[in-house]
Parts: sequence; C-alpha cells; structure tokens
Amino acid sequence: MKACSERFAAECETILPLALVEHGFTHFKLTIEPYLLRVSAKASGAAESGALWLTIQDAGASALPAPVRDLLVSLVTSGYCPAENPVFDR
Repeated sequence: MKACSERFAAECETILPLALVEHGFTHFKLTIEPYLLRVSAKASGAAESGALWLTIQDAGASALPAPVRDLLVSLVTSGYCPAENPVFDR
C-alpha cells in the first residue's frame, strides 16, 4: 500500500474491501471505494500536510464530511472497528 506510506506515513496491509459508499452533492456524485486496512506502523503525524491520525473516539467528536462519518459509523456498528464508548451519533 504505497499510498499509505507516501500520504500518511504508515505501513498498512489490506484486510477487506468494503461496500462502495455513494454520496450525492449538488453538482456531482461521489463514489468512495473503501478498504479495511491493518496499520502495522505509523508516524505520530501523517506525512501529508493538513492530515493527522485520530482515534475512533476523536474522529467521532470531530467535524467530518457526511460520507466519511457514515463510513466510520458503519465500521463501528458492524464490529469492524470496535470502540469502547463509541461517540458517533447519526
């Protein structure tokens, strides 16, 4: 996963491709092709400017775009991303 290394300063392996996520905007449709990854090593900060690593709890309390929030909610509720005291509210 070269992109993980270059963009996020992380070593990752693909575990499972997930269902496509589609989201409609006013002028275009976005299709996200998500993958569940195992992160074996990561730097304290992401390699890409403006990006950072968050715990699932911190992500749930952050301002996220709706399709990203929906994807994370589905990971937590499906058990793929177990979180103690998940903070995602729909």
